[in-house]
Amino acid sequence: MEAIRDGYEEYELLYNIKEQYSNISKQIGVDFAVDSTIEALAKGLHSGMKVTATTESFASARAQLLSLSEFSQSGVCFTNYADDGEGMIEYSIYVPNGTSVRVDGLTQKSELAVTGGKVISYYADMKQPGAASVASFTTDVDGETVSVSFNLSGAVKKFEGEQLNNLFSGSIIDAETKLIDAIGVNGDNGKLLNVSLAAATDMARARITLMKPDVLSEFNSTTEKTVWNWYYTGKEDLSVKVYIKYKKSTYPQELGTVITFKEGANSIVLDGISKLKWDRYGEVEYIFFDIGDFNQPARKDLYLKNIVIYKVQGGGE
Repeated sequence: MEAIRDGYEEYELLYNIKEQYSNISKQIGVDFAVDSTIEALAKGLHSGMKVTATTESFASARAQLLSLSEFSQSGVCFTNYADDGEGMIEYSIYVPNGTSVRVDGLTQKSELAVTGGKVISYYADMKQPGAASVASFTTDVDGETVSVSFNLSGAVKKFEGEQLNNLFSGSIIDAETKLIDAIGVNGDNGKLLNVSLAAATDMARARITLMKPDVLSEFNSTTEKTVWNWYYTGKEDLSVKVYIKYKKSTYPQELGTVITFKEGANSIVLDGISKLKWDRYGEVEYIFFDIGDFNQPARKDLYLKNIVIYKVQGGGE
């Protein structure tokens, strides 16, 4: 009964916050919703459809929701929350005229005047040594000081194209896999790993396998999530399945559902890694990707931009 009551309270809080954000959005003529902010509150509670919450993380998220509800009474709204998948986390807030907000743990990026106030953007580059682990926003409501805080990730480590070359193998991978200039593919600087796949057969899809410890050693109880950033230049949709083989398991485990790559930038996010039963699984032996369908021809239109490792707070470098 207590849980049911708490659930009703949480629903009412979310509903009221959503209504207030919607009203302010219409008043100032800026299109935003509370959804991305709620995503920031809930990001430690689940990975896709899999619940990863602990008693402590759920209590923390609920406390954050209560703080956000109180904080929103000031008229200050979070217009955007974004994690670019490469260690850059950004928050944007609408601040009404006559209201001041103190922000800790973030660096101001920009300020834009809008009807009735301004929208200010802040960021944290989690790849930088000494980056804050918490972002907090403080203001006054009816003479009382209120604040809301969001947990950021721990340290972030990025493996760029140059570091990924020669890490992959596979029975259906072309020998031409190589580094190329990113600017010729997607306009970025640096290098991309061109994953040139040989033709698939009627018995096996095109597959690439990561077996070397350079990246695999980063998959452990100190890792919050990993993001694999790809670029695809093909016109038709491309299906991708991800499997992980642990040393203590008999067979590889498929991670989630089929991922569909579309033309342009694509990401594969492996979340909730620290919450796996590592004493049962042991270390990661290898990771492989099944790409496309059976009997597909050879292709050279898939590129791996980088692999980004997000550590848990206090999880080390």
